Amino acid sequence: MNTKHRTVEQVTLQGRCRCGGVEFDLMLPASEMEPRACGCDYCAPNGSAYLGSPRCSLQVRVQHPGLLYAHNFGSRTADFMHCARCNTAMYVLSRIDGKLYALASANVVRDELPPARPVDLSGETLAQRLKRRQQCWIPEPEVIIHDQTT
Repeated sequence: MNTKHRTVEQVTLQGRCRCGGVEFDLMLPASEMEPRACGCDYCAPNGSAYLGSPRCSLQVRVQHPGLLYAHNFGSRTADFMHCARCNTAMYVLSRIDGKLYALASANVVRDELPPARPVDLSGETLAQRLKRRQQCWIPEPEVIIHDQTT
């Protein structure tokens, strides 16, 4: 039997807040580099766009404890993680059934990306929203917080 194996090209995108206190590496298939622009009342005015899928991995590095703060609104099922020093929105977290899911902010990625594709999720119920996150977001992001006291 002749089986052809296709390898999926992976790329690493780097993101960084304005002051450099929070950085991330987002590893994803090259075919998934199109950001999604959320049209909700929080994201749309800020021009927020996000990257991520279950085929991605996200590693966040924070210079020291206390440099991140979480902002949430609406259903309070997602935390928008910001740098406390420069107020840059870096990524979004959602804990569902004890498991953490994330999306990375495309706005802080240093690489050139295609234009963001608008998405309208306003008609979702809470159950639909949580299920979509489980199916479409990055599972188990890694957040490394350095302790500069040592």
